Amino acid sequence: METRTPARPAARLLECAAALRWVLLAAALAGCGVPGELRPRRPLVPLAVADLTAQQQGEAVRLRFTLPERATDGRALAALPDVELYRWFPEAPEALEPSQVPAAPQQVIPGAEAGRYRVGSQLVFTDPLPPRALRDAAGVAVAYLVRTRAGARHASQESNVAVVRIYPVPEPPQALAATVTAAGVALQWQAVERTTSGVPLPGPTRYRIYRAVAAEPAETPIGSSPLPHYSDRQVEFGRAYRYRVTAVAQYGDAAVESAPSEAATVTVADQFAPAPPSGLVAVFVPATAAASAAVELSWSASEEADLAGYRVYRSEHAEQLGAQLSTALLVQTTFRDAHLTAGRRYFYRVTAVDRAGNESPASAPVAVEIPREEPPGQEERPAGETFLGSARR
Repeated sequence: METRTPARPAARLLECAAALRWVLLAAALAGCGVPGELRPRRPLVPLAVADLTAQQQGEAVRLRFTLPERATDGRALAALPDVELYRWFPEAPEALEPSQVPAAPQQVIPGAEAGRYRVGSQLVFTDPLPPRALRDAAGVAVAYLVRTRAGARHASQESNVAVVRIYPVPEPPQALAATVTAAGVALQWQAVERTTSGVPLPGPTRYRIYRAVAAEPAETPIGSSPLPHYSDRQVEFGRAYRYRVTAVAQYGDAAVESAPSEAATVTVADQFAPAPPSGLVAVFVPATAAASAAVELSWSASEEADLAGYRVYRSEHAEQLGAQLSTALLVQTTFRDAHLTAGRRYFYRVTAVDRAGNESPASAPVAVEIPREEPPGQEERPAGETFLGSARR
């Protein structure tokens, strides 16, 4: 009878461990789609910027572009990427070469700070130009491109190249003053004749006018002028406005705008009286069985936009305004004065009042003589005789 010797436990364990390693290795090598497979994590590389634009704005260039939100493999970026800005001055912007791009970026905006420059879905960044470039500028080309980076070694491809030609910048307008007038707000400032480098401007300068309600943070354009003055007629009484003005120099098809002037703030208070009413007519109406004698007044309607009403005055002296006959403002253009004394001569005047309480000068006076009472049997004056001035009509 054959006798077998039992395997030792330690040897059996080693054999099992070796078999398990082979199984795991085979699964790792064959394992496409194997649940729980461990693969190296690919780096996040942001998509390249494709809509970079550049525009001169005063002594700087304003750049706009859309920040990528996804990587090249379609995965979403967890945070805003860092932005690397490259700037150079190409001699032949029509034939740009990759070798012309600087090795180091001009500016780096950390992703944690990029949100400060976001306007909607775009990043807007203003790049100040070096003083020498502005001094020598006469259509000099400046080129820009950007890269974004989600990690130290994971930069995007280069963006499109944006090229802008720069020109000397006018000085900002000085001594801006705003004055309230009956027509609106009158603005005036000193004419601009030189660039920020002190060089005379090559041609005529236009001006752009910006305005904001005083509580608003930024001004918006409301008009332009070829001369150093402007009248803003689109204002409301009782509101405060803030104004700024820029100078615009024209270089062929390119327009270069200066930095804005210092702000001028003004409160538009209505301190201007309406024009006096015109066409005042007075008609004496004798007494009847149904009504006492009276003087009926009528005048032309005022064309003031903020008219509140009228006041009627009567005096016995041509040079005096006299007493106000109506206790409240009249909204109609007629009035009946029945408080008469026979034999007197009255002078009537009318004024216009606006909603701010400003009262116009008085109209030209109209004189009316109230007839004395005639003894019975004498011919009575026909009803409806009209008096204009002191002449009977």
